Amino acid sequence: MEEHNEVLGESCIDGGKCHHNGYCTGEGKCFRRECCSPFTGYEGPWKYEEEPEPVVGTGIYVEGKVVAWFADFTEEAREWCTENHFGQWLAWRSTQPTYIPMTLEEIAEAERLGAELAAKLRVE
Repeated sequence: MEEHNEVLGESCIDGGKCHHNGYCTGEGKCFRRECCSPFTGYEGPWKYEEEPEPVVGTGIYVEGKVVAWFADFTEEAREWCTENHFGQWLAWRSTQPTYIPMTLEEIAEAERLGAELAAKLRVE
């Protein structure tokens, strides 16, 4: 099979012109790949990689914001919540959050602020 580039809203994986602009650009997936190929057991070149199921754990909410997430809400997790949020927290089912890695500049700034605080508190 000849390879073609899929450009959502412009060209399909088979090289044809896309006529499903609203679906392809709105859904972020090619209409032909989603709706014209077999739904189960398909292993051909049009198959999208399957997204893993989200991990459901326990989100800790304080004033409507998630402040922590635990895969298993253990006694240690409950104690952490009580010690850090003094009973002002709510535990509820939540999917695992997506973390945005710190940049090198952010790491350097955090280390600088930590050293400054340690010096003020005379921590060694």
